Amino acid sequence: MPLNDIWRKLNSQFAEAEMGFYTMETFGKVPTKPGVYAWFYPLRIHTKDIDEYVKTINLILDYDSTSLGNPESIKDLKFNWDILSIKATMSTKPVDLTSYKLTWNNICSDDSNFKKLTETMMRASLFLPPLYVGKATNLNTRCQQHIKGVGSKDVNDFHNRFQDYSLKNKLPIKKISDLLFVCLKTNESNEESNRTEELVEALLKNFSKPKYSKQ
Repeated sequence: MPLNDIWRKLNSQFAEAEMGFYTMETFGKVPTKPGVYAWFYPLRIHTKDIDEYVKTINLILDYDSTSLGNPESIKDLKFNWDILSIKATMSTKPVDLTSYKLTWNNICSDDSNFKKLTETMMRASLFLPPLYVGKATNLNTRCQQHIKGVGSKDVNDFHNRFQDYSLKNKLPIKKISDLLFVCLKTNESNEESNRTEELVEALLKNFSKPKYSKQ
């Protein structure tokens, strides 16, 4: 079973649900309803080196949409005759996974167990912070706008921010179309619904702090 079928199966299990999970094979089935949505990075295991795998995922999450790269900020402290410039950078603290390497290597050496691990990690993608959170009056249209890099400035900027950063850092996933699109349908479009979507979007951004979104 192709890895992306994990999400197709989940959709079929919840055919009447208000929430959906979509990949490049199913983007055309994104509902044409209003709602809120998020893009997630799928935790595909692209290497059998656990250190390289963890480093890659951390690199994806070590992003700031203001710095357009690794989070950093420069502040000038002004005195009477002098200026002191302070540069601060932020990155994920490395975790020692030495005690798990034997288990990882044993799983990777067995095709059946490795397949189970790759499927488990793909499902676990939803445990990551979303890359981007937004709202739309037509979820299908907005999904396509993100993929093609057209539409409003922020929609186009997310497309460019992610793909530029991915290409610069030679990440295994380089296109928006390789990401996971998760959406939640709301009521039919009306003034009250629009206000609700704006509220939900603002709350989700505040709670999840999506790395590639602007405040």
